[in-house]
Amino acid sequence: MKIFLLDLWQDLKEKRLWPVAVVLLVALVAVPVLLAKPSSTPSAPAPTATAAGPKPDVLKQLAKVKLGEDVPGDG
Repeated sequence: MKIFLLDLWQDLKEKRLWPVAVVLLVALVAVPVLLAKPSSTPSAPAPTATAAGPKPDVLKQLAKVKLGEDVPGDG
């Protein structure tokens, strides 16, 4: 195992890929640590239903809306 790791390290140095390997190893450790950390701010409260619906005046105005006159055509 030791020989394998030494060969791997030498290959990474020869191909100048050792910085990429180091960044990947750091990310491999950092991501789970950061995701496991509890959030410092509490979550937002659940939305509550309100009884305030549309006003009666708005409903009356909507009831007065008329559609255009149907004119027979050649259609």
